[in-house]
Amino acid sequence: APVTDTVASPRLDCVVASLAGCSREAAQTAVRSGEVELDYECRTQVDHVVDPPCVIAIRGVGKFAVRQLSERTKKGRLRLVADRYL
Repeated sequence: APVTDTVASPRLDCVVASLAGCSREAAQTAVRSGEVELDYECRTQVDHVVDPPCVIAIRGVGKFAVRQLSERTKKGRLRLVADRYL
């Protein structure tokens, strides 16, 4: 199922918060505790830049194929387009 949202920056914690539907603080905790994989590798740096196309897996939430992170909105946010694996 396609997921579309806007994020403040291409940082891993921002993208994870958007995909998981949680706060940035909760996303940072998940990233630091090793619950997030970017392209099948565990990432623990919250400020790692997400560079689509890539795959993000969040333990307990699901796996997402991030297709694009582009096109700034009027408010300066980035458009996030991802697909959720079923």
